[in-house]
Amino acid sequence: MAAVANEALDRAKVGIEDIALLVPHEANLEIIRDTGDVLGVAPGRVAISIDRYGNTSTASMPTALREAWDRGQVRRNDLVLFVTFGAGFNFGAAVLPMVGLPPPA
Repeated sequence: MAAVANEALDRAKVGIEDIALLVPHEANLEIIRDTGDVLGVAPGRVAISIDRYGNTSTASMPTALREAWDRGQVRRNDLVLFVTFGAGFNFGAAVLPMVGLPPPA
């Protein structure tokens, strides 16, 4: 996941330091931590919900993003790095500005 995440950062012309939050697919906690370590992302900048819900498959990323929003880990217009993988060793990543999030309450 780190390799495809780095490719997304390169294509977006941003560095990991520009990313407010890493939202990985949550297959297991070890993969999440390893990906964050390889990318150089502090644990507090990685959205994690697997410790509370287990592997929720395709729901893991939106669940983790929503919880990060509720905790104030990500704000409107922050850049977020999403990275995922699936069956057959398919990988994907995207750097997205969080322009669609609601304004703070």
